Amino acid sequence: MNGDPTTTPAHACNELAHAEPRASLPFVLEGSVTLIGSSPVIVRVRKLIETASATPCTTLITGETGVGKSIVARLIHLAHLGDQPFVRVSCGCMSDHLIEAELFGYEKGAFTGAASAHRGVFEQAEGGTLFLDEIATLPPHLQTSLLGVLDDKIIRRIGSEMNRRINVRIIAATNADIEAAVARRRFREDLFHRLDVLRIHVPPLREHREDIRALWDYFVNTLGSHDGRRFRTPDEEHDLLVQYDWPGNVRELRNLAERAILLSNDSTLQPSLLLRNQAAQTAPVAGNAGEARFLPLATVEREHIRHVFTRMSRNYTRAARVLGISLSTLRRKIARYGLDHAD
Repeated sequence: MNGDPTTTPAHACNELAHAEPRASLPFVLEGSVTLIGSSPVIVRVRKLIETASATPCTTLITGETGVGKSIVARLIHLAHLGDQPFVRVSCGCMSDHLIEAELFGYEKGAFTGAASAHRGVFEQAEGGTLFLDEIATLPPHLQTSLLGVLDDKIIRRIGSEMNRRINVRIIAATNADIEAAVARRRFREDLFHRLDVLRIHVPPLREHREDIRALWDYFVNTLGSHDGRRFRTPDEEHDLLVQYDWPGNVRELRNLAERAILLSNDSTLQPSLLLRNQAAQTAPVAGNAGEARFLPLATVEREHIRHVFTRMSRNYTRAARVLGISLSTLRRKIARYGLDHAD
């Protein structure tokens, strides 16, 4: 039902065993789950969350990267299944074989390296919610398997002959144009309709700018409370934040708040300076022939890393946190750009 177990290579087990854990909620601070904002579009999202919470129907959450789709999924779960498991899997971050093992599990000896049995996420989420993020990236053969699970509520582990009945609520999310994927036959139409029982679209931040101040204050107050510090943001700074288009949406706003706090010399935050530096690094520069040219990406990245690394007193851990990358990635980039011995 879930594909031929003999096609699953040995590296699937190894990948699964060594896969890095990912944060399940990009905007959750100190374990809280909340949807900030009072704009009409956010009020509508809240109402749809209430509707979804009142029924076990499959729900599809759409929206750009960084808008808070995982927050919406968690809120739906917490309304009535808060004491049950909430399991998130990102369909776009694993190989075809790894996602199959992750979804359905496998038995001991199912393939080379399967030293013990492994419960898949359907079993792990029993009685609760399975959140399938980036669902549009699911490989075609697994789209067929998922459709069967949604219809029959039955799974079979790789290497097993036994069917297992499941009781799991399915919430899926995508930042892609899934209707276009259906039209191009990259996503099964029948699976799309099976997932799209209730649709919740989370709007980009630029479409509810009136919520930016409340979001900013929430992030600053919560992040600043970690070390007992309190910050103020002048009204003119709030105005500049509202004018910015936020291509990274709420995630970008949250990350900017953290950078502003870490780089601040006093209790007054000036986040527009960070946005201004970013804009300046990517702004076109006049060429010799009067044509516009842009700085190479490597140059922009090198200068930004150098700036943050210097401001963090060359502390690798703090710089990696501000930049939003792993410590190993930062060390590699610093070595590549020759910043390890730079003044």
